[in-house]
Amino acid sequence: MNLLRVRRLFAGERVARFGTTGPGDRPHITPVPFAVIDDGDEGVVVCALDAVHIGEPQSIASAARVRDVSAHPRVSLLVDGATDAGARWWVHADAVAEVLRYRTADPRFDMALAALDTRYRGSGQLVAGHTIVWCTVTAWTGWTAGMAMPERAA
Repeated sequence: MNLLRVRRLFAGERVARFGTTGPGDRPHITPVPFAVIDDGDEGVVVCALDAVHIGEPQSIASAARVRDVSAHPRVSLLVDGATDAGARWWVHADAVAEVLRYRTADPRFDMALAALDTRYRGSGQLVAGHTIVWCTVTAWTGWTAGMAMPERAA
């Protein structure tokens, strides 16, 4: 499976599983809304940890993920799917993450928020305005069953 196909499969899904490492090196996985930004070699995945109205407090779980990313910035994102014909697949992105905060001077926040807003507008799922994670992808991996032989994509 080539890199372009892997990225298309990933970008076509609505929710990713966001994996972090917490205290005591315990893994945590959180479903997140996301968008892919084509920004260089491997690209960037941006996600909102709290899909809530702007101004509402963050959840305890979301605050924990922010602490996880600050302490251990290496993260993973996973999406998977199946076709009507019975084929199955998954795509995994390894990344280095950085938490972007609402109302900072970082232009990436506005870029990420615009990408998320465009992707989820009208879906009834609002994107948080205060915490977004910018994930610079370092490697893509994809696997399929019933579509093609699995292979490393990056």
